[in-house]
Amino acid sequence: MTFRNENSKVGLGDDVDAPLEVARCLNGITNNNWGDLEDEKKKEFASNKGQFFDPFAVESMTVDRIRERGGYDELSEWFAAIKQYVV
Repeated sequence: MTFRNENSKVGLGDDVDAPLEVARCLNGITNNNWGDLEDEKKKEFASNKGQFFDPFAVESMTVDRIRERGGYDELSEWFAAIKQYVV
């Protein structure tokens, strides 16, 4: 999926930091000073956009999708590691 305006283009996919890219694109529409912003300010803007995306991401994430991306195995490893510390 791609979003564009005259100053920015955002391509969204599995390996893209969507909140950061949307924040960058929106900055291109409003202030167009993304390159001048401090990293902390960029993270703050991205965090605000991430809160918007969270409900959609959670609703879209299925067990099959988690397995496709290797997340199921990763979660199993986390739980196995945690289990070692639980008495």
